Amino acid sequence: MKKTKLWLSTLLAVVFATGFVSCGDDDDKDEPTVPVVENELKVSASSLLFSAEAGEKQVLTITCTGEWTATTNETWIDLSPKNGDGNGNLTITINSANSTSQERVATVIVTSEDLSREIIVTQKASLVANCTATPIDIAVLSDEFAFGIDWGKNVAYFQYIVIAEKDSKRMTDSELIEKLKDRERLVEKDNYFFAILGDNNGNLLTAETEYVIVTLAHDDKGEMGDLLKTVIKTKNSSNQPEATVSDLTYYNGRWYWTNTMNAFVSQYYTFEITSTSLSALPVLNDAAAAYMLAKELKENPNSNVPCIQNGSWSLVPKYTPYFYTCSWAQNKSGEWSGVISYDWASSDWYTADRPSDINATKKVVASDNKLNRIYNRNDFLVRRVSKVKVK
Repeated sequence: MKKTKLWLSTLLAVVFATGFVSCGDDDDKDEPTVPVVENELKVSASSLLFSAEAGEKQVLTITCTGEWTATTNETWIDLSPKNGDGNGNLTITINSANSTSQERVATVIVTSEDLSREIIVTQKASLVANCTATPIDIAVLSDEFAFGIDWGKNVAYFQYIVIAEKDSKRMTDSELIEKLKDRERLVEKDNYFFAILGDNNGNLLTAETEYVIVTLAHDDKGEMGDLLKTVIKTKNSSNQPEATVSDLTYYNGRWYWTNTMNAFVSQYYTFEITSTSLSALPVLNDAAAAYMLAKELKENPNSNVPCIQNGSWSLVPKYTPYFYTCSWAQNKSGEWSGVISYDWASSDWYTADRPSDINATKKVVASDNKLNRIYNRNDFLVRRVSKVKVK
């Protein structure tokens, strides 16, 4: 009897223990699993650009799964709100104008737990002087161009550079201003115009390429005016219109020459450029001649009629002792293009002590090799000639 009770007791103990463990396993299976959520932080932009004026605002979108805080290292910008919980907007406001000649940069940092995002805020430089120097009468060839300057009010002097357009895209206004600092200061009384054969890096211009003329005016206090960027594109170097100057001769107090159009010309001007300075003529290049004719056509459109056929020309050299003749052609699409044509083979630089004297002499002067040239308009005069038959 005692053995039977002992066996039953042992059996009940084993069953009880087994049932307890089994209940424990069921509880573990029913307990829900809590997912681990990783923190997320995104900002809609990594950089912002503002004008020089005060009060401008821009809004960033914050995507975040937790709390976030926004801070900055500068006092000239305000942040609102400076913190948030979850997704939201961050407004960045410029609270003061940038009255300096340099861009200024601030950093905004948005943080959430161990994550952070950086936003670079740039405010443009202020152009404090009310003055401009604007390129005008731009004459563009395939590998040269020339331009004059329209002086705005309050300009004491200006500076300029020429750079490839692709390079200008990589530069801020501050970097352009820095490049201009050491450039020659040009004043209005010098009455300049400019012939450009290369960019600011010393590279010759190439056909069908965009370049930027960067001009910066200053007032009499040295304060900066508008930083202007004027884009031009050089012409195609092939299939250009040209009315060739040839057969220059001097007879009985008069110079004679002929013009012959090529297949791409619809009409052309023939003209001479005279100068009181022999030293000025040798450095005159194609773009400078095109500029001077463009200016003449602009100022006296009714007195200049283009030619539409080959022709013979003559001139009594009575204006100044130094001159040469050239032509400028229009293509069949109506665009003034091509090249300035001279008769270099016949040596078309001339001088005479007494221009009406039959013993006027012919002088050949070589051009210099300076990359970009600055001319004084007062050294030159563009004159038209009359068409005549050479007998």
